[in-house]
Amino acid sequence: SDLHVCRDMKEINICNSLEQVLNVSDTSGDSKIKIDLLAISGDIVDSKDANASRMEKNYRYAENLLNKIVITLWKDDCGYLPHDWRRRILITTGNHDYASMNQYQATLKHRSLTSAMPAEGESGTMSNFAYYIDFLIRYLDPPVDELLRNDLNEVRYYHNLNLKVLILNCSSIATARRTNKMGINKEIVKNLLQRVDWNQTTKNRPYRIVVGHY
Repeated sequence: SDLHVCRDMKEINICNSLEQVLNVSDTSGDSKIKIDLLAISGDIVDSKDANASRMEKNYRYAENLLNKIVITLWKDDCGYLPHDWRRRILITTGNHDYASMNQYQATLKHRSLTSAMPAEGESGTMSNFAYYIDFLIRYLDPPVDELLRNDLNEVRYYHNLNLKVLILNCSSIATARRTNKMGINKEIVKNLLQRVDWNQTTKNRPYRIVVGHY
């Protein structure tokens, strides 16, 4: 269909642009540019007016696009990817990744649904980001239990880069009525940073980067 052709062209254009950047030699002229990490700061899909089937299709499309980008960035001359390619990808939530599974109150009449409105109450991380989490599990195979305990906030430490990265869930306070409401769970983030010694003062203190969505 025309939609698939359009998507295929976008994927080709993105990968061609990446290849042009990567093939530029550095200032010494000796080597090509190398990319250590790929950061994606939310809105993996567009959830506006999306139903379950459309959300799943959108995430599948995101996977296909990411596969092409990953191959462009890191495939070696023999066609293999590095063993740690998944850990090189940093992904966080955006408000369009919010899609609550159980925050709707329905009105029934004669066992038929007559209306459904967003409920006032809150639900958990797994419910609010069910499709996003399913995408993460399929694509990156992360430590899901730990991610859920930390409300999808995460700290990565890349020893070889001397780098710590805080991946923030900036849609933590979104609700079914306000899916564009941005904000973090401050208590959870504070506790997480304390556990990982984010502000360590050792001699070789790592560089620190925060990845978030606005």
